[in-house]
Amino acid sequence: MSAPLANPAIMLVDDEPDILRLLRLIINSLATGYTILTCTHGDVALEQAMQQPTPLIITDYNLPGMNGLQLTAALKAHAPATRVVLISGYINLDLEQRARDRGVDYLVRKPFQVDPLIQMVRAALA
Repeated sequence: MSAPLANPAIMLVDDEPDILRLLRLIINSLATGYTILTCTHGDVALEQAMQQPTPLIITDYNLPGMNGLQLTAALKAHAPATRVVLISGYINLDLEQRARDRGVDYLVRKPFQVDPLIQMVRAALA
């Protein structure tokens, strides 16, 4: 097991490389002093978040390993102050309720617009 990194981390979790690249560009423009981690699997993201202070996680709903709601519930049990932005192309009332129940702070529909996402990231890191 590796030692935790010095800076807190913002974790980006998506199984689509293009989305991860876009999210990394957005976060790099907003947040200095953070290590940016990327993961493509929910279970790997959880393992990394347990080892590294992670004040913000932006995650897709559909992931290999565990979905974004399962990841959120496990993260909130470990670090309740972690802010979670859940991104999904399939938002409905059931998903909204389940997301609230598991502690999701912000829910974003894919394809997402950059400006609202920037506002959510700023609010989450404030």
